[in-house]
Amino acid sequence: MKGQRNSGVAVWTAFGVQIVLGVICGLVLLAGKWFGNPWTPAMVFTALTAAALGGYASSLEAMNRLAEKKKELLIETLCR
Repeated sequence: MKGQRNSGVAVWTAFGVQIVLGVICGLVLLAGKWFGNPWTPAMVFTALTAAALGGYASSLEAMNRLAEKKKELLIETLCR
């Protein structure tokens, strides 16, 4: 993102997402330590990865429809 002029909302949203992800990862690692099982975080992160991949796969069709609808605008923006 170096050299790009982003809006304040986008910057704060990205910063907030990083904080939330850090908190979630910290909680998962602490849960592994609290339960005394070093494999607990691996199982939880595997489940989170599967959920993220499922969400990604299900959003592909919607994003494809949106790109088709906005094709002219996308081509114009990319050709600048």
